[in-house]
Amino acid sequence: MYRDYIKHIITKMRPWVEGEDLKGIFISTSIIPEKGGMISNRDGKDMEYVTPEFFKEHYKEYDND
Repeated sequence: MYRDYIKHIITKMRPWVEGEDLKGIFISTSIIPEKGGMISNRDGKDMEYVTPEFFKEHYKEYDND
């Protein structure tokens, strides 16, 4: 399930699931997906894998209540 996270803009993200097919999701060729990684979904089309380290350093969950 996607939730809202904020960096500079609000981005929908969900956890990466081990064994998940990453077809259609941008991931740098130097990165190996690992537990704690996230999948961003900016506009319903452009999806990208984000490493756990980058996610922890740059994102926080957005509370829109």
